Amino acid sequence: MELRRAETKALEGEATFRALAENGVAGILIITEEGKVAYQNPRLSAMFGFEPGEDMVGRSMFEF
Repeated sequence: MELRRAETKALEGEATFRALAENGVAGILIITEEGKVAYQNPRLSAMFGFEPGEDMVGRSMFEF
């Protein structure tokens, strides 16, 4: 029961983060320890001149 409650809270937290990141006015970039883009939100894509849906994920952050 406690594990299920913890899983539910984790999923809710992820949903909250995703909603904030996807709809926020600030550009958000998450990179791996190797310097590769793991996530970019739509605002960051627009800031760098990418088309909607064009992905920076997997590329080196030093390309930008």
